[in-house]
Amino acid sequence: MKPNDQGSTVGISIVQARAELKGAFQTARRYGRLTLVERFIEGREVTVSVLDDRPLPVVEIIPEGGFYDYEHKYTAGASRYECPARIPPEATERLMELGVRACRAVRTRGVARVDFRLDGREPPSASR
Repeated sequence: MKPNDQGSTVGISIVQARAELKGAFQTARRYGRLTLVERFIEGREVTVSVLDDRPLPVVEIIPEGGFYDYEHKYTAGASRYECPARIPPEATERLMELGVRACRAVRTRGVARVDFRLDGREPPSASR
């Protein structure tokens, strides 16, 4: 659960039990009027930057324990970044393609970043 109009995981909660919903909602509402609820995808976090409609290498984000939250993003040494990400070439190509498509869909200009969670069941393939 997270506020719609924040970034950097400000106000985000990972809810694991029904009893945590109310508190997560209240936390999100402190940072914005609209709250998003989405399924958490357990797995690896990767990102694709897109510069002028061209994808840059896929980067894997590896927090040192826990979730890639505000603290892990802005505390020196709290996360590692592997560039290029150690994923199969076909998954790399697919992620880069999806990154460009996402940017085109929302009409970004200049530079943008698209984040993905890989659940480990099956890497994104070029046929999808």
